[in-house]
Amino acid sequence: MEGLTTHAPMTEQLRARGVFDRHPFVLVDVGCAGGIDAAWRAFGPSLVAHGYDPDIAACEEAQGREPYTNVRYHAAFVGLPETNAFVQRRRAEAERWPDTNIWGRITAGDLARRAQEETAAATPQRMADPGTLLGVDAIVRGEGLESVDFLKVDVDGPDVEVLESAREVLTRTACWGSGWR
Repeated sequence: MEGLTTHAPMTEQLRARGVFDRHPFVLVDVGCAGGIDAAWRAFGPSLVAHGYDPDIAACEEAQGREPYTNVRYHAAFVGLPETNAFVQRRRAEAERWPDTNIWGRITAGDLARRAQEETAAATPQRMADPGTLLGVDAIVRGEGLESVDFLKVDVDGPDVEVLESAREVLTRTACWGSGWR
C-alpha cells in the first residue's frame, strides 16, 4: 500500500511497552496476493492478520514465507452473492449508464489484455471455488475476532461489495479502512 511507512517509531515504542501484547493489532486484508504489506510488520508478533485472495498458489506461497504465526492466508472469494439486493441494485444502476471506460478501446488497453491472456495461458491459476464466497462480517465471526483495526480491500473490481459485506465490522468497531491503492 503506497504511503505506508515501514519505519514507525511510535508503533515500535508501543510494541516495546507491551501495548499490543494486551491488545493485538488486527488486520483483515482482502486481495492479499503477494502477502501483507511490509508496513504491517511494525506490529511484530502481536499482529493478527487474515489475508484473503482467490488465488490458491498466492496464498500458499505467502503462508510459506510468513514469519508470524498469527498471520494466516485463506484462498477464498470475498464479497456478496449475486442474489444480494445490494449487488442486484448496483447491477441495475450500472445498466442505465453508458460504459465510459475507454481502456478496452485503446491500443495500450488491448496490449495489456493480450499480455494478460498470454500469461494466464502459460501459467494457469488455481483458483478457489467461487462457492467459498464469504462476507467480511462472516469472516470476523468465523475467526472469532472481537474487533478489526484495519480493513484493506483491493480486489480489482467489486471493492464496494466487499465493503458492503463489512457493514457490521465498520459500524460496531473503530476500524480504519482502505478501499483502493
